[in-house]
Amino acid sequence: MAKKSAISKAEHVRQMIGHLGMDTRPKDIIAKLAEKNIKVSPAQVSNIKAVMKKSGSSGSGRGRRSAAGSLSIDDLVAAKKLADQLGGVAAAQRALDALARLR
Repeated sequence: MAKKSAISKAEHVRQMIGHLGMDTRPKDIIAKLAEKNIKVSPAQVSNIKAVMKKSGSSGSGRGRRSAAGSLSIDDLVAAKKLADQLGGVAAAQRALDALARLR
């Protein structure tokens, strides 16, 4: 028996939109999800995109900060991209330290 996913199809769609971008066609999102054996309809993808656009969200609240002001998932993803561009975490830390000294 196949193991059931812990997240819904809608959440898979939101994550794929977050990964590929809001401008990605529903057809392309469906194809990517099909690679993972997740079947969704074009109407479902379009509806989820419309709700995301209306709410200004890039994916199910992932970018929100907690009340304590901790880092969001989106913040961590951006930090990883920066570290990758600069050649690692140590280089990113040096760049951030230099930036802090400029303030």
